[in-house]
Amino acid sequence: MPKNSLDKVTIEVICSACGTGQSRPIGYFRNHSRLTCDGCGNEISMENKQFSASIAELGRAMARLREPYLH
Repeated sequence: MPKNSLDKVTIEVICSACGTGQSRPIGYFRNHSRLTCDGCGNEISMENKQFSASIAELGRAMARLREPYLH
């Protein structure tokens, strides 16, 4: 699966201070490592190593799911 095929997949980031959720496409996080919560204004920082590893695993899982349909 191409690296950018996940860019449009939307994830929800939950503010730990107030619980407000915000949806962003994965591609947004290629250029941004922080969000400002729409609910309370708290700055939400994404841990890039953990986040990147999770996105990579999601890509591998999606590729495994698609594999039977490609033959």
